[in-house]
Amino acid sequence: MFWKQLWLVIHHTFTQRLKSVGYWSLVLMPALSVLAVAAVFFILNMGNQQKTPTMTIVNQPALSHYLKEQKQLDLHIKSSDDLTATKKSLHQEKIAAYLTTNKGRYQLIKGAKTEDLDDQHLRTLLQDYTFLQRATALHLSPQQVTHLTEPVTIDTQVLNNQGQAKKDNQSANYALTSVLAIVIFFFLTYYVGLIANEIANEKSSRIMEILLAASSPAVQFFGKLGGIGLLALLHASIYLILGSIAFMCFPNNEFLIRAKNQFSNLDPTFLIFTLLMVLITIFLYMVLTAIVAAMVNDLSQVQQAVTPVTTLALVSYALTFMVNGQAHNGLITVLSFLPFESQSLMPARLALNYASPLQAWLSLAIAVITLVLLAYYGLRLYTRNVLTYQEGNLSKAAFATFLNLFKKN
Repeated sequence: MFWKQLWLVIHHTFTQRLKSVGYWSLVLMPALSVLAVAAVFFILNMGNQQKTPTMTIVNQPALSHYLKEQKQLDLHIKSSDDLTATKKSLHQEKIAAYLTTNKGRYQLIKGAKTEDLDDQHLRTLLQDYTFLQRATALHLSPQQVTHLTEPVTIDTQVLNNQGQAKKDNQSANYALTSVLAIVIFFFLTYYVGLIANEIANEKSSRIMEILLAASSPAVQFFGKLGGIGLLALLHASIYLILGSIAFMCFPNNEFLIRAKNQFSNLDPTFLIFTLLMVLITIFLYMVLTAIVAAMVNDLSQVQQAVTPVTTLALVSYALTFMVNGQAHNGLITVLSFLPFESQSLMPARLALNYASPLQAWLSLAIAVITLVLLAYYGLRLYTRNVLTYQEGNLSKAAFATFLNLFKKN
């Protein structure tokens, strides 16, 4: 009977919120915002598209030939022997600029209405060309030139706590942690309020009394947590699907290519640990919110009740971006082991090799034990308060309730 009633509450909570406009507004708003920004940038780029500028090389056919072969230079290259005609073409805006040489020095002349040229690439190519010219004058062989220009290769190795080399994926791991810190805070902020409103609405309208007459507090407590949890999982799954579709539809997008290259070096063990930590922490906050929400009398007290919970999440969110360079910070080290704060602090410390894998899994074990204990004792608090209407300050009543938590009924 318990499991049947539990599933009914989970299903009711899930479907009721799934049909609401507010839920889908939250889910689709970030995706629609990204699409809107992308559309604006696309329209602006379409409007700003101009022909590739033309640059004339005066009295330097060899240099002109060399620059024409360089595909990375976003310029049309022309060669001319007539400086007067070239100046006239620039004045008539037929060309964007021209390049001359005098005693080994280059002079680039641009037109008044010329858009920014690819000066950096041009400067690099001119340096390369000058180097080749000087190498030829010194009668250096092609092999010697290649040897001189060969770049230095640096092989990087990252050692674990046992002194063994492992893959250098520190930047990818930390990048994932930074992204997850934002996502976790976003999810917690919304779903903490959603659970609080769900319980407070039923309590303030006296529906809770009818529900508890037909079932048990445990059914209502875990049923609402399960229903809201399924909504959060669906929310995350939709974003993963949309992200996968974006990668398939826009394989040549520069931003998506950079993101793919960045996260391709992720350590699988780190990824599994981080996802488990995030999942456990989300349920921790949901249980804590359900406990706090059971103490409110009506919907007007919901904001007062959830503010301490969201503030708790804000601490971890803010400190995550300060972990880099704080290898021996005592506060961050301690908080990375504490539930409600370790969800992004410990993954960040692990990504930067400030914490060992053993310490990371220890923090996860502490979070799991805390979740079990909080669910057990939280159910007792929920049972005591869900049909009790406190008078006076909500914080004082909540503090008194927590003091009586371990007393016998």
